[in-house]
Amino acid sequence: MEVSQSLTLNEAALQQLPDDKKPHFIFEWLRFLDKTDIKNCQQKLVAQLVNLLRENLGPPARRVLARCLATLFSVGDTFLLFDTVNKCNDIIKVKDDSPSYLPTRLAAICCLGSMYEKLGRMMGRSYEETVTNLVRGVRAAAAHVLRSMLPLQKLTATDVDAIAAACLRAAHPSDYQLRCAIAELLGALFAATQAGDATSITTKNKLGMPPALNLLMGAFLRGGTSFLKGEIIKSGSGVNREVRVCVTHAYVNFVQNMGGVWLERNMTTFLNHVLDLVANPKAASSHVDAVYSRKCINYILRNTLGKMLGEKAQASACREIIQIHLLVCALTEAGELSLQLGTSVHNLVADNTLKMIDTIFTVTLEGRAGALSALHSLLVHCPALEC
Repeated sequence: MEVSQSLTLNEAALQQLPDDKKPHFIFEWLRFLDKTDIKNCQQKLVAQLVNLLRENLGPPARRVLARCLATLFSVGDTFLLFDTVNKCNDIIKVKDDSPSYLPTRLAAICCLGSMYEKLGRMMGRSYEETVTNLVRGVRAAAAHVLRSMLPLQKLTATDVDAIAAACLRAAHPSDYQLRCAIAELLGALFAATQAGDATSITTKNKLGMPPALNLLMGAFLRGGTSFLKGEIIKSGSGVNREVRVCVTHAYVNFVQNMGGVWLERNMTTFLNHVLDLVANPKAASSHVDAVYSRKCINYILRNTLGKMLGEKAQASACREIIQIHLLVCALTEAGELSLQLGTSVHNLVADNTLKMIDTIFTVTLEGRAGALSALHSLLVHCPALEC
């Protein structure tokens, strides 16, 4: 290990070693490094240490690497300090959650922690970006904590607005786990605003169902802006799709928190709201956004009407939804409900006041794929219609 005890890393010797020996070689060099005068070759040392961040180091080597970087800037010059901090922040910001990238991210976090501890105010205002990056890693845990605390808090309407806006800001960027955690929090938060629900919202600040649904609509259409103040995004970029998916899950969680009885009683209002949502121009600023929004609405309908209602209520939902036939997702859900009802769908087909088949055929002539899907579902259980 004598070759590892030099002021700069002997890269030629390192490359000649087998993979299982390289971490030991680097560890020995790092241990020796802070005992030497480093000012004369600081720039090269900084470059070599920063390159080691991506070498999948273990915990001992990470700690020594962090200590050496902090010592390097403490003893030597600080002209490369902020450049090093920026490189560490860039490593943390990379959207790679694979196990192979975890040691690299942990090494960057460890180095930043050691430098902040040893250098203090010399780090300036760089902590703002660092804290922002690190907070992103605990967003899902924070959402779970807030969800557990909801029953213990006395929230005002302003608090609801602030929490919801913070949730949607946290949803971009996000992964599936984070979106589910935020959606669970939003669903519970809006459910708590309903009269007769949990007592976490003060009586004078209770919201009815339409205002609560409008809050979710504002989130779906406008993203993380202030709901209660009615602010609208003025840029033409539209809502990020990650946020829209998160709000879609929040709709489902909201209805699940309210329960199947609530959904059955408020079915007409809920259906009108959801289908008006996908018909809103802001939900379809482009063809791709329109298709994406329809997928979101179909998900909401399938996981509420299709999974929370009994047979009688599903038949009632089918009656409601077939009367609002102008939307592709409404027809798709009508078909799904027909499949789920099985032979009971005969009663709907035979209902002359509903005119279910005539309504679907009217839309079929316009070439709507949703209408064809609904007809196919009916023919599965009503083969006599083929005649």
